[in-house]
Amino acid sequence: MADMKLPFAIRPGTDSEASHYAKFGKGGYYSVRDEEEKLAIPEARLEIGLLVFVISTGLYWRYGENGWTKQDFVLQSDVQQEMEDLQRAINDLNEWSEYE
Repeated sequence: MADMKLPFAIRPGTDSEASHYAKFGKGGYYSVRDEEEKLAIPEARLEIGLLVFVISTGLYWRYGENGWTKQDFVLQSDVQQEMEDLQRAINDLNEWSEYE
């Protein structure tokens, strides 16, 4: 497939329309209904680093040199909660050590 160079940007007709369909791009980010649809992404559209969200499972997958790898994300709220839990545990230990 040959590359096409345009002397202008592609824009939708109105602000409420989309400029493209992710599923027709190469690499980037896709959302698919299920695992079967993920595995059916044509090889010509696969690129190392492609990120896919599978709606039916709620999981993210990253395409790499060795195929698909589950991609976990840590949310800032998760980290904040873990830090608070750790601080409480440290405080509890400090209180107990005062009695020794």
